[in-house]
Amino acid sequence: MNIHNSMEDAVTQDVNNLYESLKKDNIKWLKCDCESCRLDTICYVLNRTQPKYYVSERGILHNALDMEDSQLKTDITKLAMEGIRLISGSARANHTVKSEETESETGKLYYNFPLIMGTIYNGDNFEPLEDVSIVLKLNNEDAQMADCTWSNPAKTYKATKGSYTFWPAAIECEKEETKIFKLTLEISAKNFGSTIYAVELPLIPEKVKKSSLESTYSLKVKDIFLFDTNSENPME
Repeated sequence: MNIHNSMEDAVTQDVNNLYESLKKDNIKWLKCDCESCRLDTICYVLNRTQPKYYVSERGILHNALDMEDSQLKTDITKLAMEGIRLISGSARANHTVKSEETESETGKLYYNFPLIMGTIYNGDNFEPLEDVSIVLKLNNEDAQMADCTWSNPAKTYKATKGSYTFWPAAIECEKEETKIFKLTLEISAKNFGSTIYAVELPLIPEKVKKSSLESTYSLKVKDIFLFDTNSENPME
């Protein structure tokens, strides 16, 4: 008897398609798309999705119908983008791209920021919106990024399915006390106007300045919807 998880096929195909799209669009932060990185991304997604097993032709058909679920496809793509970005931003011993940050043994303290991610949608048809500019402000100033592979402003592309990500640089501090940082996203797109979304992020100082991302340390911003300013009947 053979048991198969149909999610493996769906995730593998989606991850590979995303890597190819990102390469085609010359996304600057994608520094490597080797087999190891792709497999790591596939594992990242599969570990965060519910498996769908089958043992018969009926099972294959049932799972094939499940995979037509648009929400499931969207969820897989979101996780794939998260995985690709996390893995691209992590230092790897066998890769030439490494972060300049190293662990500190000087007794200093740092506020380490999580990966900040979100998605912009067209509010008129609920499709991911491309060519959107997102500026991350930290305490009313443009946030500095952890390294040169991250951009601020960020931009959404067709390949990224309306998603954007930031990894702010760690901030050195002297006292071991929790501090609340005000993060503001200034979002704008041609023919869609602009909007601002703010969130407060409490951080506790750490003795090490993080040099690589952790998949469990992230902040997901709520989905943002922009409406076509030329639309005759924009949704409220």
